[in-house]
Amino acid sequence: MKRHPALANGTVRLTHEPTETRVSIQSDGGGHALVMSLFTPPENRGRGGARAVMLKVEQFLDLHGMKARVCCRHELLPFYARHGFTERPYTFHYATEVTRLPNTRS
Repeated sequence: MKRHPALANGTVRLTHEPTETRVSIQSDGGGHALVMSLFTPPENRGRGGARAVMLKVEQFLDLHGMKARVCCRHELLPFYARHGFTERPYTFHYATEVTRLPNTRS
């Protein structure tokens, strides 16, 4: 599978150091990405780390013109909606797929 040029090995990891929040983005090499493994240690939650790292994700996706998906629990939908993702039905009962299209603003 051909990798997206921005992701030489297919995966990039973004972090927010003050809160140790991290996320991975995996590319299919064709302009589509899967945002996965967003995690903030429990002792650092509520300090804006997830929001900060998702802003980095948005910038990365926009820079490379990539569409993205994430699978998440239903209660996380409002968080991802604030970052441009929209809900799509998914086959698992415990997860929902949300999709973000590239920013087309000029």
